[in-house]
Amino acid sequence: MSIDVADVEFSDAVRLCDDGLLEEIDLSILLAALDGTSAEDDFIEGALQDCAVANIVRSTVMAPHMRTAAANLGNAWVNNFEFWVDKDADLNELFNAWLAN
Repeated sequence: MSIDVADVEFSDAVRLCDDGLLEEIDLSILLAALDGTSAEDDFIEGALQDCAVANIVRSTVMAPHMRTAAANLGNAWVNNFEFWVDKDADLNELFNAWLAN
């Protein structure tokens, strides 16, 4: 089987490239950005690999003022099914209020 473009996790792309299962990319064929910035300067560091171009960046942020901040987690998480059932309406109201902002 052969394909032209595949969407895989970054670590898988590196492994597949190391194993010779992906073709190397001639990075000079990547177009410059609309403002003229070269592709090598336009992508975040590490995004351009020998056999892959990373196009998705993920992040998890823990803000200190949020209930989910590490300092607030001591009593914030209740791993109890009844809690979630009993608090369903309250949690939905809080979520929808947050979503509205």
